[in-house]
Amino acid sequence: MNGPETLCPSCDAKKHGGVDITDLVQDMRSRLPQEKQCDDHIYLQRIAACLACKELMLPYTCRVCGCIVYLRAISRDAYCPNSREDGWKNISNHT
Repeated sequence: MNGPETLCPSCDAKKHGGVDITDLVQDMRSRLPQEKQCDDHIYLQRIAACLACKELMLPYTCRVCGCIVYLRAISRDAYCPNSREDGWKNISNHT
């Protein structure tokens, strides 16, 4: 067994020269229609909430659902998967 560091696919990809997270975010934004994306200020609030969450596996994987939080936060209709401590509950999806 390789140890706990191999449990996070996004960390493992980054460590082994995988795609940079900024490239993934730009790619998703280019594929998702503008009307389905949340506003930038909401995106930044969501990311701040995720970064403060105890369920975040650094650098950017949600321990609850396994998503890359920087990608999940882009969609207007996305939600925080942590039902116990919804970190996005005070963040509006709309302007």
